[in-house]
Amino acid sequence: MVTLVIDVDIIQDVETFLRNLNGRELLSYAICNEECGAETYEWLAERVGGSVAEEFKRLAAEKRKHALRMRELFERAYPGMKPTKFNAPPWMPCPSAGRCSRWRTSRRPSPWPSSPRR
Repeated sequence: MVTLVIDVDIIQDVETFLRNLNGRELLSYAICNEECGAETYEWLAERVGGSVAEEFKRLAAEKRKHALRMRELFERAYPGMKPTKFNAPPWMPCPSAGRCSRWRTSRRPSPWPSSPRR
């Protein structure tokens, strides 16, 4: 059996980081997040076979579509500018962190509300 451990402290750092970005930077981060997700699914597809590999390829293609749509939005919103490159963890796990806090190893209290902020 595999035990999942989620480091909520890292997720909290990402949340703080994102709160300090402006609109252009947030959209840039979203583009990088989708592209990184596509690369992750492609990497996984190379390491497994059969229907699982096909599903990872499908998910990668979806991520590429999302990144393209966001790039088009970026170009309309910020003509002549290029998205900022980010090397940051993905945002995806953050909304579920509160539910996953029982797996934490840190003694700090969970920074997450019971429902995602809007």
